[in-house]
Amino acid sequence: MRSPSIVFLAMVLGTEVFISWLVYLLLNRLLAVFQQRWVRNAYWIITAVMTIATLASWTFYATGVPVVGFTVGFAWILGLIFMLPLLLLVQGIVFCKKLWNKKKKTGQDEPAGDTMTRRDFLQRAATTVPVLGLGVSVNGVFDASDIVVQRHNLMMPDFPAGIGKLKIAQISDTHIGPFFSIEKLDQVLSMLQREKPDMLVITGDLIDNLDELTPTMERLEKFHSTLPKGLYYCLGNHEYFRDLDRIRRVWKDSPATLLVNNSRQIVAGEKPIYLLGVDFPWVPRGASSDGKRQDYLQRALQNVPKGAFSLLASHHPDFITDAFQAGIRLTLTGHTHGGQIGLFGQSILPLKYQYMRGLYRQEQSYGYVSTGTGQWLPFRLGCPAEITIFTLAS
Repeated sequence: MRSPSIVFLAMVLGTEVFISWLVYLLLNRLLAVFQQRWVRNAYWIITAVMTIATLASWTFYATGVPVVGFTVGFAWILGLIFMLPLLLLVQGIVFCKKLWNKKKKTGQDEPAGDTMTRRDFLQRAATTVPVLGLGVSVNGVFDASDIVVQRHNLMMPDFPAGIGKLKIAQISDTHIGPFFSIEKLDQVLSMLQREKPDMLVITGDLIDNLDELTPTMERLEKFHSTLPKGLYYCLGNHEYFRDLDRIRRVWKDSPATLLVNNSRQIVAGEKPIYLLGVDFPWVPRGASSDGKRQDYLQRALQNVPKGAFSLLASHHPDFITDAFQAGIRLTLTGHTHGGQIGLFGQSILPLKYQYMRGLYRQEQSYGYVSTGTGQWLPFRLGCPAEITIFTLAS
């Protein structure tokens, strides 16, 4: 696993210092308690300690060692980030109030009671900002490990009637490493076992710390033996960041199946069911991946007989568009982490994905974007990690 570059760490440090300085200036203007030297000194000491802990832990991230310092320091820094717009809002109200008072033509002072009420309101609003900012941050950091089970029952007119039902479990973006341990994988597999799926599909970004690759495969192979229809896996972008050749060798020797622009028959019969898997469509930044995606999908479709009921596993959600056009009935994807920060079920981050989170439908075909089962950065807000269960029937 590669360590972050010095340039990257310098950029992060510079950003943290700038945000900390802005928050300090605003707190100093808005809160009377900040007039005390020990409070100001405590603020800078805590900020310095948390910044050092975060950067040092991020450096040690390359060793794959879980780092508590990163989690705590990251929560503090995120708290400052959340405080900044709220403090600017309060400061803006104070500034507008001063302008309004200057423009008043009565020449009379406000009644003392009214003046004190407004001051009290602004003082209390400013006082609640640090509590609110740190509260949101701590909640998002320490709740990032919570995992929910999403269940979808999909009735499909052309689903092979003689099969009855097919229960598919999906996990995605576990990023096994510092922030998603082997013990967490055990927990996920136990949750899946209780759902009793016919098959499990892992849609990429399985592991970040390759020191955990052997125990990961041991657990997945054991779980594979409990699945009537098997365990399947497609590649994500993080597999390329680590050691793609090593990962592919391990899966080649495994009874579970790695799908890279090919397919496997899941259920035989007059109308068989096939699962396709495609590679991650790497293209230069700003370029379209349309051509590469279509090429990958056509290669995966080569051995699928006409009239088969087809499913697709892809890490990148853009394949949903191609799958809709190809008449593939269900496409499982991940990659976006659901945006990490959500409000009313929608990501509030300016991420450019046509399909961000949840279930999409076009005519009789469905596409799904998992919010991810883990994370490489320990923060989620309004966007819990998940495992997903699909029950297909006619």
